[in-house]
Amino acid sequence: MVRSFIHCAAVIVALQALGAAAAPGKQRVQEPQGGCPYSSVLARVQSTMEDSWKRGMTVSLGQSFRVGGLDTQGKLAEQTAVDISIRDAAGGPERPVSNGQAVVPPKAGEYVVTVRCGDQADTARVTVAACTQDDWEASTNRVLPARTIASYRDESSWRGSAWPTTHRRKCERPQEALHLYWIHPFASDPSHRDQLRLRYVGSNPDCARAVSERGGALEYLSDGKGANNVHVVGRGPYLRVALNGKCLTEASSFMLVWP
Repeated sequence: MVRSFIHCAAVIVALQALGAAAAPGKQRVQEPQGGCPYSSVLARVQSTMEDSWKRGMTVSLGQSFRVGGLDTQGKLAEQTAVDISIRDAAGGPERPVSNGQAVVPPKAGEYVVTVRCGDQADTARVTVAACTQDDWEASTNRVLPARTIASYRDESSWRGSAWPTTHRRKCERPQEALHLYWIHPFASDPSHRDQLRLRYVGSNPDCARAVSERGGALEYLSDGKGANNVHVVGRGPYLRVALNGKCLTEASSFMLVWP
């Protein structure tokens, strides 16, 4: 009888041990190795916060993209847990960036984003396409000299607005520029030049800073009979606003406003 009691006690202990090992939420999870709090990390890039993360993508010169170091759940890893850098694939040093930071590459080419966490690492690649649209008017009859227009300030005080009619990009470094054209009754009237304000509604911080600091240089031009810009030839006076290379791909993010 003593032997039977000992046998039953052993069976109970074994079952208890088995139950403890199989209890939900009590499994032993293997700890990540190499000083990283995640079992794996991923290097990814995206155009904007609304886009999906990708292993590789292509952007135009002057366009920004976001870099990300993702954890095992596909979310941005803690900033203190990962080291992220970007470098020109053709050569050059790595430049540290923050997790989720927007980057504007300074030139065309391929860039490598590296995410490190402990002894783990992953890479993503971004191809920056060279700007090729560098045709604009070869000669026009200038009505007024170039001048600076103030940037947009107070939304409630403006009632008129107009988006650009068309645009041209100049891509030769270091003289990269974006030219915006308006064919609009109010905007293209030289007598209204001091009433115009340039409004930028994009998300490129470098472009926004350039507009805020310097505004845009504007010119009033004639009907462009000698111009190679077919969008404005023969349409009467028009307004051109010249912006620097920081805004090269931001043509759709500008409007003129006036009281």
